[in-house]
Amino acid sequence: MRWPASICWQATPRWIVASRCWRTPIRWACASRAAGRPGIARGARATASHRSITPIDYPRRQARCRHGVWISMCDRRRLAVRLLIAGCLLACLAACASAPAEQRRVCLRLVASPTLNPDRDGRASPVVVRIYELTQADDFLQAGFFDLYGNDKQLLGDAMLSRSVVSVRPGQQLDISHAFVPGTRYIAVLVAYRDIYRSRWRSVVRLPQADDDEADSDWMLKLNADRFTVTPLDGKNDKGSWKEGSHVLEQ
Repeated sequence: MRWPASICWQATPRWIVASRCWRTPIRWACASRAAGRPGIARGARATASHRSITPIDYPRRQARCRHGVWISMCDRRRLAVRLLIAGCLLACLAACASAPAEQRRVCLRLVASPTLNPDRDGRASPVVVRIYELTQADDFLQAGFFDLYGNDKQLLGDAMLSRSVVSVRPGQQLDISHAFVPGTRYIAVLVAYRDIYRSRWRSVVRLPQADDDEADSDWMLKLNADRFTVTPLDGKNDKGSWKEGSHVLEQ
């Protein structure tokens, strides 16, 4: 349907023409129709009362109002381009970011003998095993069993970074794996045998040197009746044998 210019343009009240809510397609259509009629043409012949927004003039007007601020179409396009570039840069930075270094891990396999920790009647019984992560082992090697068992935090002080406690039953096999606390240089093991004076209850293992900090360590803790041994498990990772640079100080 073709609307006469006299209906859609000249007869339109001024308050509607001046309103910002007047739909853009209608303004464009009416302006195009009015451009070909004498007395309603654009440019210098247009009167002040009928001066309108034509398709040529429209892009120069403010397009949107957000939070009380008028934003032109060109500014909106520039903002969209900038946001797109910023998003691409952030994606590139996230892709190029290096993965965090993996922590060293210790894997300890506990193998208990069926005759573990016998009582007076020769019956096997469970035993408590403590595993310490230390920065230095002198205090642990020089202290007595009951001092360590009852007052290890005060006795070892800042040298003790972590302590794990586990109860092992006769004939049981456990695999313990956890990440080293940064700064750990020694792994110390204490086993609370029933007859502490006739048993071998302490052992300390020195970990690899600083240049091998990323190497994991696998050890086997074999619990016999009244003594235990700590030996490295056979196995290799991408840095070579786990036995290199590690040895038992005392057991």
